[in-house]
Amino acid sequence: MIKFRIFVLIFLIISITLIHETEAADYIALEARAKAERSPLSNILLGTKAATGSLINWPTFQGVHLNGKIAASFNCFGQFGLKYGSPTSNVPEWPNVAFVVPATTGPEYLYGGGIWVGGIVGEDTLVSTGINGVSTGREMTPTGYNPFQRKGTVTTYPTKQGFALRAEFTDTIHSSMNYASDYFGRPHQPLNIKLANRSYSFTDEDADDFVLYDLVITNIGDDIIHDAYVGIFFDADIGYLPSVQIHLDDLVGSIRDIGAAYMVDNDGDLISLELGDSVSVSRIFGASFLESSFPMTDTSFNWWANGVLGQGSFGPRRKENYREFQNGHIGLPLGDVNRYHLLSSGEWDYNQVMTSSIGPNDPVWTEPPYQAASNISNGADSRFLLSVGPFELLPDSSARVFYTTASADSIITRTDLMEFINTVPELYDDILNLDILETNIE
Repeated sequence: MIKFRIFVLIFLIISITLIHETEAADYIALEARAKAERSPLSNILLGTKAATGSLINWPTFQGVHLNGKIAASFNCFGQFGLKYGSPTSNVPEWPNVAFVVPATTGPEYLYGGGIWVGGIVGEDTLVSTGINGVSTGREMTPTGYNPFQRKGTVTTYPTKQGFALRAEFTDTIHSSMNYASDYFGRPHQPLNIKLANRSYSFTDEDADDFVLYDLVITNIGDDIIHDAYVGIFFDADIGYLPSVQIHLDDLVGSIRDIGAAYMVDNDGDLISLELGDSVSVSRIFGASFLESSFPMTDTSFNWWANGVLGQGSFGPRRKENYREFQNGHIGLPLGDVNRYHLLSSGEWDYNQVMTSSIGPNDPVWTEPPYQAASNISNGADSRFLLSVGPFELLPDSSARVFYTTASADSIITRTDLMEFINTVPELYDDILNLDILETNIE
């Protein structure tokens, strides 16, 4: 793991120094510098890595990382996983997965996810999303998208170790697409950005628990994007067997010291723990921002659970930063203005298991409704948003962020977790083996 951490550090430092170049020039310069310095970066950038087989007709709509430990997918609609309605390429050699651990026999640890980018353009508050978390509507599409050609933009990327993929997409309006208006009736208004999302996975056993992402956001419009933020949104629905119930017992938490968020099944599902590793849901799904081209002073972490107040939602809300979403929800952000509020909130939410402990006299957090507190603390249909910013994005300029999605084995080893949730929730996180995830992400 130490060797890989050194590689990541060199990768980040070299990449970020080239941020103001165009992406094509950026890669050429990056490759040349790697050659000149004979740095560990050259092990990744130089040479070529064959695709997993000869049947893949590049480019595709989605790509899948398969490294023996995990099977993880992303696409050129600004999304992770394949469950939010975007076209798939039906590549015969790739499984229909989002984030499966172990790669060939394990359960799903992710339903879907998406990239969010928000900012102020003129007097408008705008947010573009790969997925918004409530519908299959999308606001990012492959560059030059033509649905009749059935071609995406996911391609292989030069690499000597592991496997690398690249997707390119924009939030600009395509005449062939139908865009849903936001909750307040406003049609989709793009930031006018182009995004290039590159991903890397590795087969070395010291580095096979995560996928490393390199996202470049370029302003292709004529206006400055002020106070911009980028976020990654995830909805886990952890479970092994297809069931309408597997999404109702997820718990969201965080490791504040390293800026990471995670989701676990609340008790690992007793039957899977008894049956052993092949069907266990004792693992974890985690994500974290690693570095950025702009000063990353802090990371915001917001979570919410759906379907807990009738058909509504609940999420933690700080008293000093409270915003009325005006949509009947407490947590779920509908509309650009509400999504931007979460992206830029600066909040770091408490762990979901602690919901029932937040009372009316809490000095920081608003008190959850009783039914939300009693239900959500035990597990719910939960999702989270990590975000970083702010940064300014001038026309023809770019910003870059590095982030990771990760897993870890044997996070859950006990079968009495529900007793801790119901009696001493403050001890719940202490009896999870979160040190394993922290090691994989750091």
